[in-house]
Amino acid sequence: MKQSVLYGILFAVPGIAISLLVTFLSTGLILGIFWLFIFGDSSWPGWVSILVPILSVCIFLVSLVVISNWGYQTGTKLEGHSKPVFRHFIYSFIATIIPVLAFVIQYTRTTDEEFPSFICSDYCQTRGYSGSSIPPEITGIRTCSCLNDNGIEDITIELDKIIDTK
Repeated sequence: MKQSVLYGILFAVPGIAISLLVTFLSTGLILGIFWLFIFGDSSWPGWVSILVPILSVCIFLVSLVVISNWGYQTGTKLEGHSKPVFRHFIYSFIATIIPVLAFVIQYTRTTDEEFPSFICSDYCQTRGYSGSSIPPEITGIRTCSCLNDNGIEDITIELDKIIDTK
């Protein structure tokens, strides 16, 4: 196999994770611009729900092609030399495994139950209340207030008591 093709593939493997990251960040940026400068809190037109996924796919594909082309060009430069350098395979493996491990670690250590707002919301919803609220964490007050249909506090309970009953 030619080194240019090999390096194109070698760059493309971690390029998938990198392209996903670029896609997520770009999509968030696009939606942020739409929200801040174009549509705001008003209702958004239906074409946005079609445009954003198409743009996301295009961003993913373009970034993956750019990264693969970078690898192809690197392989082309190295074609006159001897066989591929083993450390490049190690770099590719590391560049692939680090984002995957970071995602897995973050996913496995974060659950909805850890956040006080989720605990309070679950507690109030199971008791038939319309909403819930908690004071800002900076206050140091760890309470949960359940709100009725008018948005008025009906009951207030300490979060620690809710956690202890689970």
